[in-house]
Amino acid sequence: MILIRYLLVLLAATTLHANDFDNTNLSSRDVAHIGQPYVYENNEVLVVSITTERETLRKLVPEPLIPNSSNTIYFYMGEFNLTQPEALNYLEAGLIIPVSYKSEDTTETGSYFPVLYLDSIDAIISGREVYGYPKFLADITFARTNESIHGIVEIEGQKLIEVKFTINNEVQYPQLAGFNAYTYKRIPSADLSKEYDIRQIISAPQDGITIHAMYLGDATLHLHSIAKNPLGEIPLVNVANAFFRLENMQINKGRVLHDYLKQ
Repeated sequence: MILIRYLLVLLAATTLHANDFDNTNLSSRDVAHIGQPYVYENNEVLVVSITTERETLRKLVPEPLIPNSSNTIYFYMGEFNLTQPEALNYLEAGLIIPVSYKSEDTTETGSYFPVLYLDSIDAIISGREVYGYPKFLADITFARTNESIHGIVEIEGQKLIEVKFTINNEVQYPQLAGFNAYTYKRIPSADLSKEYDIRQIISAPQDGITIHAMYLGDATLHLHSIAKNPLGEIPLVNVANAFFRLENMQINKGRVLHDYLKQ
């Protein structure tokens, strides 16, 4: 009887000890991700429209997603303010490619994110693990005045991106509908007996977009190539239609749009 009581006390203590670490990086159970939606307020975002070559666009977009017919890529950069379910402020830059997806039942459109750069580990982890966003750590400068914006993305002291934007005039801002954000989520097999354990196209709706102010202007954009980041190989046939805006938005629950391992 004494031995049984001792084992019960030991088991209870062990269970309590494990629970003490729940919701931390030391948990022996699954680390709980914060709930959705992710609500952002007062983001400051610069967007620059790029025209590139068709062949380049096709290389950047995984099938079965279909690149837009105008060969457009959007570069964006800004300061993002997550307010719910927890507060987090970070800088981010990346590329967005308008695409479409055709299934047996329907055709839908959205925006594919081939690469993103952030200065926050917390934002990188949640975005990669939950949605599969290809987020990478970088040093980012986003300097804004009433007349201009100057942004720089660097990795290990090497300049990857530089953008300059001159604010010309404020314009009336449209009420925007939400859109589907597409990512290519991949998790390799640990023993390399197969290439991937997970290989999917994820669709995550972004909506709740409210624009507080919007400004048009002129932009110059320079993409450079460094190890594992050959952005400089993307031809910039034309750089136009740049704007800066203050906005709210939210990212909702994602879903598997296409599962390569089940096709």
